[in-house]
Amino acid sequence: MKNNNSRSFAGIAAATLTALSIATTVASCGGGGDDVALGPPLPPEQALLDINAGNAVDVSSTVINAINTSFGFGDVIGDFTGIQAASVLATDEAFGALITRPLMSDAFGIQDCDFGGTVEIRGDVAPAITAGDTIIAIFNSCDDGDGFVISGEVDIAIVLIEGTFLTPYFRLDLDVALTDIEIIEGADIAFAEGDFRLLLDSLDWPRVAQVIEGAELEFGVNIDGIALTDFRHEVRLSGSVSPVGVIVTAEGQMDSTELGGAVEYQTPWSFQAWDGFDPFFGEMLIIGNRNSSVRIIVNDINSVTLEVDGSGNGVIDAYIDATWSDLIDTLVPSAAEPGVTPVE
Repeated sequence: MKNNNSRSFAGIAAATLTALSIATTVASCGGGGDDVALGPPLPPEQALLDINAGNAVDVSSTVINAINTSFGFGDVIGDFTGIQAASVLATDEAFGALITRPLMSDAFGIQDCDFGGTVEIRGDVAPAITAGDTIIAIFNSCDDGDGFVISGEVDIAIVLIEGTFLTPYFRLDLDVALTDIEIIEGADIAFAEGDFRLLLDSLDWPRVAQVIEGAELEFGVNIDGIALTDFRHEVRLSGSVSPVGVIVTAEGQMDSTELGGAVEYQTPWSFQAWDGFDPFFGEMLIIGNRNSSVRIIVNDINSVTLEVDGSGNGVIDAYIDATWSDLIDTLVPSAAEPGVTPVE
């Protein structure tokens, strides 16, 4: 899937901190049906991938972009505080709208979308929500003129709510289930399926924390699919200084149809960045078959090194020099091109 529906870790700050005047209602609708066409199914237990100098760049880029995309499902906190996400594609906004739309609804029943389609809201109606409430939204080819059309079902259970909802000062924990989600944006079709818990904490505003974690979440665009399993992704933002500080940690397993295998990943050292800039510090370890690995080391804002251990014996086989933007844009040179230094 690579760069589809993803943005830099630094750009996440724009989705969570910028302004805090009033809550913004996201006008996004969609619908469900038995004929929804999802992307390619992922094998339930895809074999671990052999990581080497030839695929280390693609592996690193795919994992980073998958983590970025997962944060798109949590753009709820920005919508509730009047903050707009800095998305690469409208689909990024649509992922967040899947949750925001039912939470912000003030009525039950079937509602027409501005440019066709409907959304049906069932359960407990927001904004007077409390812990234990459940909300269901069934999107039916809904088009509100935002650049995308949504179909599918979203089930939300309110696990915990503290503070004052619809202001910057609240905490909201949600259990979310996505079923047959399809998002059409031009010629692209995005899909999502799975369960996850979303934790949004801005009680200590302007310090904000967002966590998405779960046993399995699948998403993708067109023929490329990603499955995250046993994952936990967290971004912490601090608006007490300017520019906003961003800290990201992540761990889990990722299956990719494009890579043709699965990898495990963790951040021994959290990625750190200033809003609007690439990370200046951090480290991610990605492990494949037979302990083969690539370690992403952020040296500074202008420099990233990939350390590749293809044999899994703890000895570095190749060093790949890059920048963070290279990984986001999947433009890092391959092992056969300049920029890759084999270790003899």
